[in-house]
Amino acid sequence: MKNNEKINKLYKSKISKKGISLIILIIVISVMLVLASAIIISISTTNPIEEGQDAKYEYDVDNMQTVLLNVVSKIMTEKSTTLTVEPTELNTEKSGVKSTTGELKYKLKYAKSGESKEGKIIFDKKDDVQNTYYTGVKLPIYKEETTWSVDIDGNVLLKVGEKTYGKTTNTVVEEQE
Repeated sequence: MKNNEKINKLYKSKISKKGISLIILIIVISVMLVLASAIIISISTTNPIEEGQDAKYEYDVDNMQTVLLNVVSKIMTEKSTTLTVEPTELNTEKSGVKSTTGELKYKLKYAKSGESKEGKIIFDKKDDVQNTYYTGVKLPIYKEETTWSVDIDGNVLLKVGEKTYGKTTNTVVEEQE
């Protein structure tokens, strides 16, 4: 009978060690509640969808700025002179398409001769011709009315709906009539 008692004690000790204690369960549930409330509070104070769209717009502005700077650098290297851009709206189509072309006028001024020449930088995928240079990309258009522009310092700006994206040292270019 002593063997039966030993077996019963061993069986009972194994049963009591299975599962988790009530205290651990309460701690786990309270930690989960704290984490869930922190997530709910952070989502309610910020709009992650709007922040994601803003980040996309800022990325596209930075991308177009880089593309424009590459073309400007190419022109200045080829022509061995400085270049100034005219502040303007780039695109005429503002909605209803995925992308559109944009046009920017520039002036070259040669220091030695005092001569100046004009040309265009076009946001499109074509080959360069004389004083017309192409960026190799088109301007993206979004669901809301989209306006791309360039300020006098050559900074690319994007207006989607009522919000403007991009860095500028001057005031935003007013819409042309």
